[in-house]
Amino acid sequence: MIRMPWTSASCPHFVLEINQKCNISCKGCYKKMGGSTKTLDQILGELDIAMSKRRIQTVSVAGGEPTLHPRLCEIVSNIHGRSLKVVLATNGLLLNVGLLEDLKKAGLDMVMLHIDEGQNRPDLPPDPTLEQINSLRSALAEKVAAGDIDAGLSVTVYHKYFDRLPQIVDFILNSRHINFLFATNYVDTANLLKSVHFMQQNQDRFPDGSDSSSSQSSRTTNQQVYEILKDSFAIEPSAYLPPARATAGAEGHMAWMTYFMPVIHLESKTERFSIRSNIINLFLRSFSKLTTGRFTFYSGNKPFTTAVMVLCSTLTSRRPIEGLKFLAKLRHSGAHLKSKYLIFENGPMVTENGDISCCVLCPNATVSGNQLVPVCLADYPDFNSMDGLSSG
Repeated sequence: MIRMPWTSASCPHFVLEINQKCNISCKGCYKKMGGSTKTLDQILGELDIAMSKRRIQTVSVAGGEPTLHPRLCEIVSNIHGRSLKVVLATNGLLLNVGLLEDLKKAGLDMVMLHIDEGQNRPDLPPDPTLEQINSLRSALAEKVAAGDIDAGLSVTVYHKYFDRLPQIVDFILNSRHINFLFATNYVDTANLLKSVHFMQQNQDRFPDGSDSSSSQSSRTTNQQVYEILKDSFAIEPSAYLPPARATAGAEGHMAWMTYFMPVIHLESKTERFSIRSNIINLFLRSFSKLTTGRFTFYSGNKPFTTAVMVLCSTLTSRRPIEGLKFLAKLRHSGAHLKSKYLIFENGPMVTENGDISCCVLCPNATVSGNQLVPVCLADYPDFNSMDGLSSG
């Protein structure tokens, strides 16, 4: 497993928050929804700030709920016009054929559908089963793919539903339309920051007498994700980012984990191949930087590139027969080679000294004032400058 080879200036991703209003409620939401909508000039100004600080390759357009913005297609077109990849993070409620056609024309590359157990939304019943949730995910992803746009899935990993994680990953690996998963481990951000405030005042309890560390008890961590995916699928991350500061306990050792798995969709089943991280993996990740001056965050599915990565991995990990047998399945009629990317983010954590620690060189940074800050802390100005984004 390798550390992502980014620096503060070359981290390739940025989150552009265009409004503060939403049409559903989410248990894991860290935004302070005020109902405001930024003007196009404000949005492009924030994009200029981000591009002056990073060699961005991909911009994720988020909110709030970005499909509520009246000038969404213009925003996407302006980002695309700067030779950047554009991802839309949405709950999908307002997606229809007409909007998807307009977004495709504007230059949208991928839709990240945020659908999980912690949402109160009109297209799911209260306390939905995983089958009901996956059915909605599949239907919306198929609608997105029909518009010739890549489909991804964004979820919050809740403690209550943690045992569902292997089924979610299995769903992604078998999906014909969803090839990208971004999962954030649940944390009660407001209570966590409240506990930090009291810890810094050398108090271990809130005024109501509750333990100031209780905000950590309901969260999930990448350490737990790492263990369950290793047990369930015998896979390990291909790359990671550490926390900006050492966090309390072993759970903070990987603040950001990326899994990469090629699959071949056959008529009746899906074949999988486990990539083993090595120096070739680091070289392939750095190749874009060498040729274009920017690291790649998102590039879509490219079967030839995926086949090359399989061959490189098998040769350098001494598994040539295994790799050739996997690729030989492409001879079957209707076989399709896909890349599946799974990214897991810890979210903010607390150090033993009572400081906030997020992912070092946080890829999910947004603009607050004239600075890049972690998107999960952007609405909390007393804490959002503490991450150490400029380190590395």
